[in-house]
Amino acid sequence: MNQSPFRQTDEKARQIARELIGKMTHAVLSAVDQTSAYPFISRISAQCDADGSPLAFLRQIAPTTRLLENNPRGAMLIEGSGSKDGAMGNARLQLQFVGRRMPNSDSNHMIRAQKWMQRDQKARAFIHLPDFNFWRLEPQAAVLIVNYGQIYNLRPADMKTTPG
Repeated sequence: MNQSPFRQTDEKARQIARELIGKMTHAVLSAVDQTSAYPFISRISAQCDADGSPLAFLRQIAPTTRLLENNPRGAMLIEGSGSKDGAMGNARLQLQFVGRRMPNSDSNHMIRAQKWMQRDQKARAFIHLPDFNFWRLEPQAAVLIVNYGQIYNLRPADMKTTPG
């Protein structure tokens, strides 16, 4: 008998995914080096944009940033915390995305910067440096793992919040 490990996606799973994205302050980002075909990973500073899409604050000289410039498809791991069952008991979201660098000249740059600094006071030291940019990471698909064995496939709409 070949049973799928995936459960039917329900509102509770959607809410957990939205909360993970909404509360994140960091994530692990993966980008593929097209020369070697191997992924490269980095821990990044991350928050969410107004509609709940992941937003990263990346430095231009970082290897993962340069890889995303060449191939905007990537993945990220967002982890919850606080489980009494240890790290594997925490909810985690494995998210595939297409990244888009937001130019510092973008009309919403200052709004994003102010919102970012509300949650990350240390960002004040470098948020206005020209080699740092916000990257919008548009979800394409995701897998949500809750506790042990509760696994859900998510679509982009499952993870977004309603603006307003």
